[in-house]
Amino acid sequence: MTTLDVPIATGRRLAPFLVVCAIVVGLVAAQLVVLPGQTRLWTEFKNAGHIPLYGVVSLAVLWLSTEFTGTSRDRYFHYVIAIAAVIIIGAGTELLQILLSRDADLVDFVRNVVGGVAFLAIFSTRDARLARDWKRLGECAKRVTVGTAAILLLAASAQVLDRSAAYVHRAYDLPLILSFGSHWSRLFLEVKDATLEVTEAPSRWYPTASGKVGRLTLRKGAYPGLWVNEPYPDWSGRRFLRFGIYSETTEPVRLTLRIHDFLHSNEYRDRFNTSLRVLPGANSFRIALDSIRTGPAQRELDIRNVAAIGLFAANPAHAYTVYINGFWLE
Repeated sequence: MTTLDVPIATGRRLAPFLVVCAIVVGLVAAQLVVLPGQTRLWTEFKNAGHIPLYGVVSLAVLWLSTEFTGTSRDRYFHYVIAIAAVIIIGAGTELLQILLSRDADLVDFVRNVVGGVAFLAIFSTRDARLARDWKRLGECAKRVTVGTAAILLLAASAQVLDRSAAYVHRAYDLPLILSFGSHWSRLFLEVKDATLEVTEAPSRWYPTASGKVGRLTLRKGAYPGLWVNEPYPDWSGRRFLRFGIYSETTEPVRLTLRIHDFLHSNEYRDRFNTSLRVLPGANSFRIALDSIRTGPAQRELDIRNVAAIGLFAANPAHAYTVYINGFWLE
């Protein structure tokens, strides 16, 4: 043995260990890293990151399988091992979410598997050990394989693409903050203890150009209502927030409008709150942004970094329905 053989052999034995460590670190980071002030768009990018992560994991397992079991085995055996590893690891990391008091996500599991399978499919067309098989199948089979893998990758990334488009439209739609006639606008909506249906406006009420409004049914609960999370944040240069509510009730009801910025401490005194008296039929509301700015008790609300709008009822005695025509700035 020459003196060069020792470091070469040592490096060869060390390489699989380093690959395994890199896989473990990547998987742990994907589960545990949460950035402060994390937006929904960043969350979608992080979720979409499962696709390339598990793609790399699948290729690493393919290499490890070849290193540990040798090249004498059928090449497809190593691909089966890589796919099985992606499925097991992908399912395991989602189950780990439950132990971390977080929700396991079937969509994330699908992303994991799609990333692994698609990367392996594309790599297989460049795998020298499969060159004879691909030559027999022909170039058309290669193109179909790569094309199918690309379609799977795009489909698995659909949510991040959809959310990215929503952020672009959010800026384009100004001064509209929320329009029920816009698919993109509705991606920023959530409801709690309530049901929301996009529908036509009640007769004799013409609140929007599209005619689409939100039919919000508030159930009995602590604070049933509607949330606009991450509206376009910069409201500077505007004077009023406008919206309309149509009530189907036969008597006045109370709703609360809540607005907070990205510095919000989650305390009642650290946001804008106002009580709205909603009469039967059509109601129009016009809130001065100066009032919103001075809403917090000990500071000014940052009108350039608005984080959320909430419209809800406080402990309603019974369920009732209202219609909302959206939010816009003047």
